[in-house]
Amino acid sequence: EFLTGKEISVGIIGNPPESYTVLPVIEEDYSRLPVDLPKICGYEAKWEPDSPYFNLLRSIQADLPEDVEKQIIENCVKLFTRLECRDYCRFDFRLDASGVPRLLEVNPNPGWCWDGHMAKMAGLGNISYPRLLEMILQAAEQRISQTKIEEPLFQVVRKELIHQPVS
Repeated sequence: EFLTGKEISVGIIGNPPESYTVLPVIEEDYSRLPVDLPKICGYEAKWEPDSPYFNLLRSIQADLPEDVEKQIIENCVKLFTRLECRDYCRFDFRLDASGVPRLLEVNPNPGWCWDGHMAKMAGLGNISYPRLLEMILQAAEQRISQTKIEEPLFQVVRKELIHQPVS
């Protein structure tokens, strides 16, 4: 079934339930695309500069009824915890013809690129790109510092170098 409604994304930084930030919800704005093109944010929109999707598709602040947005966010926080996501995550939805949100994807490791969805959401929340990265790293640092470590996270193995003449 092709879902004809809005395509939206929710980003979370932190580690619920203790400490987390939900970034502003975004939706893909297909209004500038030619009517004959499918309204799908796929590979062309992200990676092909000559594509109309790349040039005409925009991410904007989602325009959703307050109760729908609230329910989506609550579900994302629950999923984040139940799926054992860590530090940051992105959830993608599409609304069906009746306006009911349908989960498309849970992305526990979304791209950190400056023009990616997480960065776009952060920008709508007046969070700079460097600050976004800092928030993700701080969430990881906080989680790790609160984890009881029974074994070392890593081990350094040193080997004596054997020096041989180069012929």
